[in-house]
Amino acid sequence: MNKTIIAGLTMGAALLSVTSAAAQAAETGAFTVFDIGQSRLDQSTGAGINTKKTDTSWALGGGYLFTDYLGVEGGFRRIGKTSMTAPAAVTGNFLGKLLVTTGGFGTTTDTDGFYLGPVLHYKVNEGLRLNARAGVYLWTNTATATGATFLQYNGVTYAPGSVVRLKNHGADEYWSVGGTYRIRPNLDVGLNYNRYKADSRVYDVFDLRFKFSF
Repeated sequence: MNKTIIAGLTMGAALLSVTSAAAQAAETGAFTVFDIGQSRLDQSTGAGINTKKTDTSWALGGGYLFTDYLGVEGGFRRIGKTSMTAPAAVTGNFLGKLLVTTGGFGTTTDTDGFYLGPVLHYKVNEGLRLNARAGVYLWTNTATATGATFLQYNGVTYAPGSVVRLKNHGADEYWSVGGTYRIRPNLDVGLNYNRYKADSRVYDVFDLRFKFSF
């Protein structure tokens, strides 16, 4: 066999080997994500209290896969707003603190924050990928209470009809499981179930994920 042909076949085999290795390593590297869906407050309320527990939730983040199976992800997650109203007097907990009223009242809570944690990644086939995530959620709760004839919150008494605005911060855990399907060479679309804790509240978040890999 001609030496030129042998050299060509050898070079071709080497290029094929390099190309195959690069394709297998394509799971690693940087990525960005955008999630959008709905959050639901997983918390029971007392008799006579009406609660709006759902709102639009979204997240924008990014991360890096160090191997085909392990990486890190972080970003900003907006949980959304929840609200409670009561037509009469009530004594109970609001954001983990004692709330007492002698008349009807309404409250809203807006929650958002930053998340960061490891990612477990598994490629099932050329299209389907599964993931599991967990970490810390650095949240901010902004709450407003209005309309009470008498309002006492966390040991502080407010004048009738006062609008009370409170903001608190903290760090709690989150976890998530989901799957995506690769519809373009660098674009995956999928579904996630997430569970976030913020102070005394726990939120279930179901969302659609768009992931772009670099």
